[in-house]
Amino acid sequence: MQIFQKTQKNIFSSLNQLKSSSWASESTPQVLHSASKKFNLEDMNDDEYSLNRNVSDFFDEALGLGLAEDIKLSQNDRYLPGKEIARGGMKSIESTVDILTGREVAKALLIAKDDPEKTERFFHEARICASLEHPNIVPVYDTGFDKNGLPFFTMRLLGGQTLQKKVTKTESSVADLIDVYVKICDAVSYAHSQGILHRDLKPDNIQIGDFGEVQVCDWGLACEHGYKHSSEKDKEETKEFFLPVTLDGMIKGTPGYLAPEQAQPTKQELTATADIYSLGAILYFILSGKAPLEECDTLQSIRKTIAGEITPIKVFNPNVSHSLNAICRKAMAVETADRYQSVEELKNDILKYQHGFPTAAEEAGPWSSLKLFIKRNQRISILIAIFFVVFNSSLFLFLINLSAKEKQAREAETIANQAAEQALKSEVSATQAAEQARLSEQETLEAMAMLAASEKQARETLENLQRMTAEKNQVSHKAAPRFLRLGRMSLTEFKFSQSLEELNQALALQSDISLGKFTKAKILTALLRFEEAEQYFLRAETKRNDFLKIVKEMKKEISSPSEATYEKIVKMFHLYKKQNMAMLHVDELIYSPALHFLTQEQRRQLALELGILFHAQKEMPFEKFKPIIEKKMPQVLYKTGVTSFNLRKFKKIKTKMIVGENTQSVIMPEMISPKLVLENLSLCPNIKTIYISPQTDPQTFESIDVQILNYKDIP
Repeated sequence: MQIFQKTQKNIFSSLNQLKSSSWASESTPQVLHSASKKFNLEDMNDDEYSLNRNVSDFFDEALGLGLAEDIKLSQNDRYLPGKEIARGGMKSIESTVDILTGREVAKALLIAKDDPEKTERFFHEARICASLEHPNIVPVYDTGFDKNGLPFFTMRLLGGQTLQKKVTKTESSVADLIDVYVKICDAVSYAHSQGILHRDLKPDNIQIGDFGEVQVCDWGLACEHGYKHSSEKDKEETKEFFLPVTLDGMIKGTPGYLAPEQAQPTKQELTATADIYSLGAILYFILSGKAPLEECDTLQSIRKTIAGEITPIKVFNPNVSHSLNAICRKAMAVETADRYQSVEELKNDILKYQHGFPTAAEEAGPWSSLKLFIKRNQRISILIAIFFVVFNSSLFLFLINLSAKEKQAREAETIANQAAEQALKSEVSATQAAEQARLSEQETLEAMAMLAASEKQARETLENLQRMTAEKNQVSHKAAPRFLRLGRMSLTEFKFSQSLEELNQALALQSDISLGKFTKAKILTALLRFEEAEQYFLRAETKRNDFLKIVKEMKKEISSPSEATYEKIVKMFHLYKKQNMAMLHVDELIYSPALHFLTQEQRRQLALELGILFHAQKEMPFEKFKPIIEKKMPQVLYKTGVTSFNLRKFKKIKTKMIVGENTQSVIMPEMISPKLVLENLSLCPNIKTIYISPQTDPQTFESIDVQILNYKDIP
C-alpha cells in the first residue's frame, strides 16, 4: 500500500508539472516523458523500483511514444538515477537503467571528481575494459561525464557472487572451482594477447554468475604491456601505468596476490609473469581456502612475498592433489624465469591435470606417468591385468604339471638303476663274505690286541691336549687385554686402521671381550660401516643405546661409505648432538678417513655448522669464525685449508687438526705428546714455524727442518 501511495504521489507530481507547462504545448510529450524518468531510485527497494519502472513504461505508452522517440528524448538524460550496490577506494558502483537500450547496467562513478590524476586512471580503466572483448571479461558500454560533471562508465550488471564468497561460504568441489579457474585463465590470456596486464587479480575481482558465467572485473590497475615510447614526454606521461608503484610510492596490487616484482619499486617493468603469479595465488586460495599470507600484516606480507616465504598448501589441505600443488608452486615462483612464461602454459597444465595427464610442473617420472595412464584408462587397464593374471596362472599351472611328470620319470629311472646296482653289489658281497669269513677270525684276534694299545695311547693324547688347551687359554687371557689396550690407544690417536687390526687380534684371542666389541663398533661407526657396527654393538651387550640409535638411523641413509654425502654427514653430527655424545666421539667422526671425500669448502661449511651446533655460535664468514672456534673446538678446522693454528690456550691437546699441506705455522699447547706431535708434523710438508712453551724442550723437534720459536716471539 505504501509503495502504491508513493508511486501515486510521483504521478500527481508529474501531472502538476504537465499542467504548469500548458496542456496545449508542443512540449507536452517531452515534459511527461522527462517526469516519468525522474523518479528517485536511490531510496527505493526492489519492489518500488519495479513498480516505478512499470509506471514509466505506462507514461510512454499513454503518450504514444515509440522506441525511436524514447531514445531521442533520452539523449540528454540517458541513465535513470541509480541505486548504489558497491563502493571502493576510487569509485562507487550503481545499479541503473540505460534508457536508450532499456537494460539494467552497472554504472561506475569516480568518487574524487576533482583529482585529475585519478580521473585519468578512471578513464584509463574504462578504455582498457572497452578494448577487451571476451566472454569472461566484463564489457564496458559507455563512458563520459554525467549531468553533475562526475566521470562515469557503464558496464554489464553482474549477478551471482565473487570467487572469494564462493570458496569461503559454499561447499564447492575442487573440480567445479578448477573449471572456473580455466575460464579466468582464458580471460587473462586474452588480455595478455592484447598487450594488457591486469595487476590486481584476486578472488574478490572474479564474479561468478548464477548460471556459471565467469567475469574478470576491476581493471583499475591494468597497464599496457610492451608499449613503445615515442618520446620522452610521452614516456613521462604514461610511466604511471608501467611502474609497479604509483608516483607517491604506494605499491600497486593486493598483498598476498601481488608478485614479488610488484612489491619492489626498483625492479624492472612488469611482464605477463606478474599476472601469472597472481593466478597462482588464486589457485592457492582455491586449494587451501586461505589467501596467501593472510595471517600477516601488510609489511610482513610484502617482505615474505619478496623472500618467497609462503606457507605450503599441505599445511591447510594435506590431501591436495600433487599435480595442482606443483602447478601452484611453479606459478608462484619468486624468480620470473622459474614461473610459467605465458598463461597458456599454465592453462595447459591445468587441462592436463583435468584429463589425467602428467603436468610439466610436477616433472613426473615413469611410475607416476603409469599411474596416471591407469587412472585415465581404468577399463582397459583392468582388462589387461585380468589377461595377464589368467595367462600367467595358466602358464604356471602348465609348468608345474610338466615338472611333476618329469620328476616322476626321473624317479622311475633312478629306481631301476638302483635295483641293477643293488643286484650287482649283492653278487660281489656274497663272494667277499666267504673270503671275509676266513680272515675274520685272525683279524679279530689282532684287533683285540690293537684295541688295548690304542686305548692307552688315546688316554695319553687326551691328557696332552687338555694340558695344551689350558696353556693356550692362559696365554690368550694375558695377551688379549694387551691388544685391547693398544687398539683403544690407537683410536685416541685416530689411527683407525691400526686400531681395528689390534682389536681384531684381541677378539681372536678372547672372543668374549665386551669392551673390545664395543670399541670396534665405534670405529666402524666412524668409518660409516653401519651394518657391521650394528652387529658388534648388539654382540657387546652394552647398556649404552645412544650409539645403537645413531647407527640404526644412519643405516637408512648410508648403506655403504660410498653413498655418503655432505648433507648426510651433517645429519649424523646432529644425531650425535641429540644423543649428547662426548666430544671424543665427535672427534672420531671429524678425523675419520671416510670423510675424505669432502672438499675444502665443504670442510669449512661443516666447521661453521659444528660451531653453531655444539657451541651456539652465530652464522658468520669463515675467516671471522676461525679465531672464535679455535679457542673452543679447533678440531673442526681439520682439512679446512687453514695455514696457521693457535693451540696455546690448551694445556694439552692432540694435534691431528694441523695435518695438511696448507699448514705453515702452529702455536703448540703448553704440554705435548712428542711422538704424536712429530707424527702429525711429518704430514705438514709446508710447515715453517712452530711456537712452543717454555716447558717444551726444543730438542724434541731437531729431527724436522722447521723454525722453533718461543711464546714470547709470537707476533
